[in-house]
Amino acid sequence: MNKSTMNWMRENKRNINQRLAWVRHKEDGLLIHHRDDNEEIIIAKNEDFLYLHFVEKNRDTGEDEISDVMSFIDVKNPLMLQSHYAQAMFLSLAFVPKPKRLYMLGFGGGRLPLVLHHHIADLFIESSELSEGVLSIIEVCFGIHLDSRLKVDVINGRKHLHSFEDKHFDIILLDSFSGAGRHPNELSSLEFYELCNTKMSNNAVVATNLVDNNPLFKNKVATFCASFKYSYCFTFEVNHVLLGSNTLDLTQSALIQRAKHVDQLYSFGFKLEDIAKNTEKCNTQQSIKTINLLSDC
Repeated sequence: MNKSTMNWMRENKRNINQRLAWVRHKEDGLLIHHRDDNEEIIIAKNEDFLYLHFVEKNRDTGEDEISDVMSFIDVKNPLMLQSHYAQAMFLSLAFVPKPKRLYMLGFGGGRLPLVLHHHIADLFIESSELSEGVLSIIEVCFGIHLDSRLKVDVINGRKHLHSFEDKHFDIILLDSFSGAGRHPNELSSLEFYELCNTKMSNNAVVATNLVDNNPLFKNKVATFCASFKYSYCFTFEVNHVLLGSNTLDLTQSALIQRAKHVDQLYSFGFKLEDIAKNTEKCNTQQSIKTINLLSDC
């Protein structure tokens, strides 16, 4: 790492901490309650952590319900990814250790983009987010500052991804959930993954986060596995991070070695090697033989 990059990282970390300084001495509880014509969002504090939730009406009772945590950050250590699934998404770097262009569908609290933007100095990140309310909050509460290397548009992610030229991205990260925790079926179809394939560079990788309480979970896994030549899965509790590549057929040993190399390149604060040790190659034929694949039709 050259001196100018090291200086930029020190300055960037200082700026992130400054943007979050106002939070540190706030009392626990509700910090922000955002409501507009489209959505209702709350930011709550518990000790050193901020949590982003949506508020939605229960379809059966009509009562307001607070969603599960959609994103969270440790304000004293904002560059540390706390959740196992978020760490597992970084396993995409074992396939492309020095990406130049990355797409993030479902920007949310911006946890993954914030960390990637900090550690990979020449990485350009394009993102999409459906919630305009979330974007109005995260710069204040999650340390985000958009610049020429970190961009996000309020737009349907599938439509946005389609707008880029073919073979444009080295990594595509998919992490899109509604306030109620529903994963859009349109982001798990054969046609959508074909779109991803057209936007992937020659050695690119796609990573998606799925939860197994979705009624179509098995169909979504099978569809993903059928869409890429080689696929891999990391599981922690209800979260399943799937990685798809069309060029790298890796044994677990090879994946671990690649993850160790990434650990040497970047100081993320967690070991990708440990993630790789708990990642298995998907049995594609078994996955798609008896399960219906999802289509837009």
